Amino acid sequence: MVIASNNTEIHTISDVDGLRIGTVSGPLPEEALRSFGMRPVSMNGSDSAQENHALLDSFNGIEAPYIRLRNLSIVIPKYINETNHSLFLTAIIASDSFYDSLSSKEKKALFEASRVAAAVERKDAIALKEQVKNSLIKAGTKINTLPPETIVQLKERTAPLYVKFEPEFGNLIRKIREIQE
Repeated sequence: MVIASNNTEIHTISDVDGLRIGTVSGPLPEEALRSFGMRPVSMNGSDSAQENHALLDSFNGIEAPYIRLRNLSIVIPKYINETNHSLFLTAIIASDSFYDSLSSKEKKALFEASRVAAAVERKDAIALKEQVKNSLIKAGTKINTLPPETIVQLKERTAPLYVKFEPEFGNLIRKIREIQE
């Protein structure tokens, strides 16, 4: 995730304090933004260029993954602040009744197919992210990559969220953290 903005560049930890950030809502994104010191504001998604321009101007920034920014149509944000504070993932979900109805061979096949699909989807998402990022740069958007010390400070601010959301996400958080280390 990044913070797209027409009026705010983020470089230091003090730059984030009190920022009013539009978000697609939900407890995890809102808590992450609050832990940074920002003020999350729930917003409804829109594909209208006029509405997106108004949104960019009414907040200090809008939280979004790069691939959602392609929907800004002709509205090009002045700044992209690469906070990378959240993963953009695709989940493969099956009901217990469906999964339990599968034989062990079918479960194994589903698991393997899921791994292949996830790898392909991730590769495609990364390529699309780079395409959108490059098109924004060509259109004049300034990309702000946060310095390492600011990233460390943001991670410190969000550390309590791992404990808070562990009951909801179980081992997933532990596994993600192991991959990151």
